[in-house]
Amino acid sequence: MDRYLRYLEKEYGFSKRVKKRRGKILRNVEIGGVQFALYAEIRKRFMDGLRGRKSYSFYLARIPEPGVKDIDRVVSAARKNSSEKNLEIGRIVILADSISDEAYEHVLRLDLPVQIVMEMEDGTYDFIPFIGPRPDLLP
Repeated sequence: MDRYLRYLEKEYGFSKRVKKRRGKILRNVEIGGVQFALYAEIRKRFMDGLRGRKSYSFYLARIPEPGVKDIDRVVSAARKNSSEKNLEIGRIVILADSISDEAYEHVLRLDLPVQIVMEMEDGTYDFIPFIGPRPDLLP
């Protein structure tokens, strides 16, 4: 978990950019009955609306072997929370050790940016599916 958070800092300057966008980062927070290792709200600034930028949220949960029900529970909690706070979901990340074919296929069919991240033996990450960064969102 800490290694992935360091990755976000190194690659995206995560906490610095969140702060710049009037956001907040909460660690180990329960939202809708789901424990998130990290939750961030990134608010648009005054001129951001003119540039097409929105306020959005970022969710990070640690589930060693997520199944379809686990994924749906995380997604449901994120949807409800983001809707209540008028935030676009920027990304939902589930850190996992492994994933079944059924859960893998389920993630690919979702209409939200949900990503399973697994650390490989060599210390690199496998992103399922790969979701490229958008300039107006983190990461």
